Amino acid sequence: FELSGSRDLASEIDRFVRVNKLEDRCEKILRDLDPRKAKEVMGLSGGNNTFELSGDVRDPTAVVLARVRKAREGGARGGGRRGGRRRSPDR
Repeated sequence: FELSGSRDLASEIDRFVRVNKLEDRCEKILRDLDPRKAKEVMGLSGGNNTFELSGDVRDPTAVVLARVRKAREGGARGGGRRGGRRRSPDR
């Protein structure tokens, strides 16, 4: 039963959003992520990401959304929704 674990994650997301001044839509996306991917995005799983965005970041939400995209793609190796064949246009 991981109620306390999810509560800890929720408070980490709160802190991550506040520290990095993220938009509400970004917060919602983080909360909807798989917990492992959320930790990866926030730099809590030992990867390359840092908890506090460093440097001169003009759009922190864009940076975090790019991290989310990378985390999702990393977990979907081998087959993606974007692959597939293109249909030729009707003539």
